[in-house]
Amino acid sequence: MTEFGLTEIVGWIVALNTIITFATTFYNVMSTRATKALKAIEGLSERIGKLADERQKASDAVGERFQIVESRLLKIEADIEHMPDRDQAQQAQQQAHRLELAIEKLTGRLETLDERMTGRMDTLDERIRPVVATTARLQNYLMEQGVEK
Repeated sequence: MTEFGLTEIVGWIVALNTIITFATTFYNVMSTRATKALKAIEGLSERIGKLADERQKASDAVGERFQIVESRLLKIEADIEHMPDRDQAQQAQQQAHRLELAIEKLTGRLETLDERMTGRMDTLDERIRPVVATTARLQNYLMEQGVEK
């Protein structure tokens, strides 16, 4: 029985050694894959972090751009509020037309007045010429009288 027991023990040791070798190999294969997977996960984690930072920057840039567009829109709305609507624009156009007609009428009257005044000035000029001539003669006479004394 000792021989059989020793053979049996050696068989169990070989079997156990084979199982341990397979388990060690399986563990090494699995841990290598797990290490690779862990490195891949860490790489993805870093990449996701970078993408999140880029997305945040892009989001901030879009937010700033939105603020600029919103402020411009508010300014345009304020400007449009003060602009006349269609009825007011038509009324302003009618008033401008009436003003234009009134100015044209006034211009005609001024031209007529200018023609009249020019005619009267010519008449006045003809009437004043003898007075001017008389005044000049009187002045010459007085000058001659002043020189003789």
